[in-house]
Amino acid sequence: MGVSGDHRRRKAAVRDGVRLGLRGGIWGCPPGFEFALDNSLEEQARWIVEAYERMREWGFIEMAILWNLDFAPKGFGPEKDDNVLYSIVDTRGVPRPAFSALQAYLAALRPEP
Repeated sequence: MGVSGDHRRRKAAVRDGVRLGLRGGIWGCPPGFEFALDNSLEEQARWIVEAYERMREWGFIEMAILWNLDFAPKGFGPEKDDNVLYSIVDTRGVPRPAFSALQAYLAALRPEP
C-alpha cells in the first residue's frame, strides 16, 4: 500500500503493522524517495550516534557536522522536500529521538569539571 492522503487508510495501515513513513508527525515523501519511509525514528537516532562513535574510534576525524538539525519546520513539507525526513526536530520544532540521543552521547564525552 502506498502513501495515501486518506486518513482512514493511514490509520488502518499503522494498525495492521505496516509503516507508511510516520516519522515524528511527518507523513509521506517526495516522488522517488519512497525508500526512506522504511526507517523509524529510533533507527535514525541509533545510526546517527553510531556514526559519531565510529568517527571517534577511527581517530582521524577532528570535526563532524550533522547537517539538517532543524529543516523540518523550515522545509516545504515531506511530500515535496526529502530534507524534511532527515531533520532531528519535527515540523513543530519538537526534538525527535535522534536529537536526544545525540545530545546524550555528546554530553557523555564532556570532561567533568
